[in-house]
Amino acid sequence: MATAEELQLRKLEHDVERLTIEVHNMSRPARTFLNNPASYLTLLSVLVGLAAYMGQSYVNDARAERSKTELLMTELRRKELDQESDVLAKKKADLELDSQRVWSEYSSILAQRDRTREELAALTAQISSAQLELQAKGQSSATLNAAVTQARELGAAVARPTQLDACIYIQVAATEDRLAAQELAASLREKGRVVPDIEVVGSKAASLRQTELRYFWDADEAEARDILKQVQDSGKYGAVEVKLPGSLKGKARPRHFELWIKPA
Repeated sequence: MATAEELQLRKLEHDVERLTIEVHNMSRPARTFLNNPASYLTLLSVLVGLAAYMGQSYVNDARAERSKTELLMTELRRKELDQESDVLAKKKADLELDSQRVWSEYSSILAQRDRTREELAALTAQISSAQLELQAKGQSSATLNAAVTQARELGAAVARPTQLDACIYIQVAATEDRLAAQELAASLREKGRVVPDIEVVGSKAASLRQTELRYFWDADEAEARDILKQVQDSGKYGAVEVKLPGSLKGKARPRHFELWIKPA
């Protein structure tokens, strides 16, 4: 009868034999693979396929990144075009406002000229009537001469350009700026200048970084400097004299000034 030590030894020998067989079975596929040339071709095909897959993945990522960049550039360009469109629209609106203002002033001048012509026609009729009366009565021609002189002066006034008063248009961004500018407007009127009601123009003045005095004719430069000094002496505005480009010359009458006040 076997002892416990012999049974233990037999069990260990059996385990070693079993492990040896398992190791042998595990190494057999590797030896078969290494001894078979076709296996190398299979491995090479796998590696090539893997490389192709990785390459295609890289190309797809690059294309996606390029598409994303192009989309971003397109969006930036669209925003730039929108900004340029807004600037052009603002310039257009400013020009239309100036054109309407000039037309209003021109219409007023034409109406004044028509009234003067009517007065001249009435005075001419009076002269003709006076001449007839003097010829009939044989009276002195002093009254007639005075009427003739007055008619000549009035006719000369119609023939020559009208001397317009200096007119200063004040533009502000908001109602509170308008209230603050009332004192300056009153001061300018005291100097004999025409200052219409202050205009609230909203965004057209909201973007100003400094108060601007604009004039349109070279001959008005000296008067513009005098107005600028009066604005600066008020102590409220750091006005900067700005002469508009030549393309806008003639869009307003002579002695036309615009004071654009930056927001408070």
